[in-house]
Amino acid sequence: MIAYLPVAGRVAKPWKNGGGSTADIVVEPAGAGLNDFEWRISVATITGNGPFSEFKGVDRSLSLLSDAPLRLLVDEVCFPLDRQHPTLRFSGEARVRAEVQAGPHNGQAAGPHTVLNVMSRRDCFSHLLSQHAFTAQREIELDAAINILFVQSGECQVPDAGLLLQTHDALLVKEEKTIRLHAGAAVSLIAVAIRPA
Repeated sequence: MIAYLPVAGRVAKPWKNGGGSTADIVVEPAGAGLNDFEWRISVATITGNGPFSEFKGVDRSLSLLSDAPLRLLVDEVCFPLDRQHPTLRFSGEARVRAEVQAGPHNGQAAGPHTVLNVMSRRDCFSHLLSQHAFTAQREIELDAAINILFVQSGECQVPDAGLLLQTHDALLVKEEKTIRLHAGAAVSLIAVAIRPA
């Protein structure tokens, strides 16, 4: 089963602290809120410094989508999110604070700071992110029952589904062993594997 999750179908919701917004890509079960989801994937835009909400019993991963770097303080330990270190995994119980980076010329924030946000409730599911870059045809092996493919940049065709994926579009793929993708130029893609705990 392949489901198309276009960027055009998402609605960004502002954070309570005013420091950003989140647009859900897919949530399981469908329609679940922040307190009863089993796993959740979204795109977050971070516009200012501030703390993250606590999610007890949840494992989280952030993967940087924009060129603008970030710093995350996780239990007072600083971790960069940049091109060399694009992904960070941490516990939902951790004390996390985002610090936006100033631009090199005017001292203003080098935004927008956009991340892929993956969350799984650890007594139900686990998740794993992997990066894929290609310029022509690519066949990706899918070794989990549930997979989400997110286009970080570029565009590619999905011949078996008759789809064209563009930047920040996504696919939900269930019970498939492989998926074929065709690109005419450089494509960067993030694959998220979701497995039962």
